[in-house]
Amino acid sequence: MTLEDAKGKVRIYMDAGKGDGSAVICLFGEDGRSIQISSSPDGGLHISLLGKRSTVSATLGMTADEDAGISIRDRRGLLGTMLGSVLDPGVHRLVIFRDGQPYWSTPSPEKGTRRKGKTWKEQKG
Repeated sequence: MTLEDAKGKVRIYMDAGKGDGSAVICLFGEDGRSIQISSSPDGGLHISLLGKRSTVSATLGMTADEDAGISIRDRRGLLGTMLGSVLDPGVHRLVIFRDGQPYWSTPSPEKGTRRKGKTWKEQKG
């Protein structure tokens, strides 16, 4: 279902899915950006901000197991920051990315195992 403004431009889109658990509501701004609220067949819930090029800028999400997180992307759509139990279920952490690749993360490794001056990726590898 779509709702249009007085100029005939689609401003609201709604889809209740095909009975598989997916549903979406999307609100469109005047400039092409949008906010999307959705559920997925696996039970996930998401709120996403999309830019003019349809790249996701930020997402707040929760899995069916109730692990939740926030991810923020740069203008190119590459990951910049993730917060919550997004990467490891049940383990909350903050991960900073550089050019879409993990650069730094919390929680810090066990005391005595961190190699000074190494990035998260280097520590893991």
